[in-house]
Amino acid sequence: MSSKGKEAVRLCENIVRQAFGDVVGRVASTLLNRGRLNLRTLVRLTALPARAATGAVVVLMQHDLVLCTGASSKAEPEEEAYEFAVDECLRRLRRGRVLALTEQVGGKDAVDVVRQLFLYGKLRFGDLAALLGAADGRAQIELRRTVVRLLRGRYLEPYSRDLQMIVAEDEEVMFQGLKVHEQRATNTKLVPDKRLIELRVQAIDDVRAKRAELRDPAHALRHAPAAKKKGKERAGAGGGSAGGAGHKGFGAADDTDEWHVDEARALRVNYEKFDVLLRNEVIVKAAEDRWNRAAAEVMRAVLAATLDTQVSAAEKRTARPAGVNTIMDHLAKDAAGGVPTAKLLAYGLAGGGKMSLPELVRQYLGLMAGDGELGPGSGGQGHVVHAFLSKSEAGSSPTYLVEFDAVCAKVTDALVMELVRQRLGDKGARVLAVVMRAVNVSETMVRDCAMVPLRDARSTLSDLQKLSLIDIQEVPKTAQTKGPRFATSDFHLWRYDAPKAHAVLLANTYKTLANVLQRRAAELDARHVVLARAERPDLAGMLDLLSQKDRDDVEDVQNVVRMLALVEARTEHVVMLLRDLPGGVGAR
Repeated sequence: MSSKGKEAVRLCENIVRQAFGDVVGRVASTLLNRGRLNLRTLVRLTALPARAATGAVVVLMQHDLVLCTGASSKAEPEEEAYEFAVDECLRRLRRGRVLALTEQVGGKDAVDVVRQLFLYGKLRFGDLAALLGAADGRAQIELRRTVVRLLRGRYLEPYSRDLQMIVAEDEEVMFQGLKVHEQRATNTKLVPDKRLIELRVQAIDDVRAKRAELRDPAHALRHAPAAKKKGKERAGAGGGSAGGAGHKGFGAADDTDEWHVDEARALRVNYEKFDVLLRNEVIVKAAEDRWNRAAAEVMRAVLAATLDTQVSAAEKRTARPAGVNTIMDHLAKDAAGGVPTAKLLAYGLAGGGKMSLPELVRQYLGLMAGDGELGPGSGGQGHVVHAFLSKSEAGSSPTYLVEFDAVCAKVTDALVMELVRQRLGDKGARVLAVVMRAVNVSETMVRDCAMVPLRDARSTLSDLQKLSLIDIQEVPKTAQTKGPRFATSDFHLWRYDAPKAHAVLLANTYKTLANVLQRRAAELDARHVVLARAERPDLAGMLDLLSQKDRDDVEDVQNVVRMLALVEARTEHVVMLLRDLPGGVGAR
């Protein structure tokens, strides 16, 4: 797991306790602090009745917050051990934005489906229909269409028991199997180290491919071609629900009625697909900040053209290139604010009023691909800068790939720079920018490039080192190995360690999130009496019947909770930038 620091553990404890109560929170806290445990040891350490501890583990596994080793399913069954899934727990903070994205791509019907899966963890289609009051009739047909569209868009995925196993255990089992096969094939138990490394890499790839195959939505869908209908009837059947084909996230849904959901398969939310949508919004915003709104709309069309091949937010680039015609098909007719896209593209480019829409799109694509824009180099042999896209001229017309790695690196660096500017001011940001651009930089170079006095440069470098953003390297001036060494015998060079800086900032962000959750719980606990009075059934929607003091207290606590929710959302967005994007802490 990528996030096992003490601040992440503290944050997970607050998340679980506020979601499931103190009993489940105690079990989760024990697993978080003690690591992998079997059930008997867990009962003893939590000091809970065996039935209560077992029920808590079942609840956590139902919500994918606890993983198992799979020892009970081996040829010779062993005692099962359990481990807490930190990354899955931290994703629960993203549920508000997931519901907002679900409404954008699927409508209110899709929001109801995802909300029920959030509440219950995993559900079969029959249970989902019963909870939503769509056990039969027209409502069940509409619900089936919504679930089919969510599955085909990979917003939902089928659940399998093998996905509940710890990844490291799964890889070890696969590696041992490959090792035994290699020993039998070579008729010797001595396997060279180089071959063992190859087998380890192969085991990791095989486990990754197996898990991807288990998560394929095709396992939860059954194709049943419907009888041919007249055009009018077919059109009416395709657009009946709020989550129909009119929502851009689902794409064409003309054959939705030809698919049925396997009622024996449990379904769960695929967070990775929603992470892809969140990352794409970050890419679009970066294009708007770098150029203008018109470039952002073209980038949005490029991302929409390859959305079906984007499976993870940590991928370095799109898997399939997009041509100009495909990008044109996904270009919105009207941009945000109701402005026609063609007019927006023409206004955003010098001389764009005389160009057709395809020519404008090609100009923006070339701009974002860095055509003619070179960085430092000799004889014109520089490197392309600000290249959001990579261009290929292999076919008759150029195609483009989105370079997620390069764009997200710029976004993350800008985030670190903004955090330093808030902490140390503009002077600290200038010094950090110099260190970022150079592999190793001396104090005098920082003084000259950042345009600050040497004394201030040394002080700022020291402050950045205390924040764990930069490191110092001592380089001897001579090859002397014997005799006394003094401070003046070495050069002192500074460098920016991006992985270390991101990890430190991520831990601080986890601490902030944990404080926010604790503050919200304390505020609600301090006003629980007046809140219980306001939530009485006979006073529902009639707060005017309360006294003036009670109304003021309810308004104050609602205002505090609203502001804390806003802080939580913004802080969690920083977590996504530092952890889930390419080059982030989680991606490594």
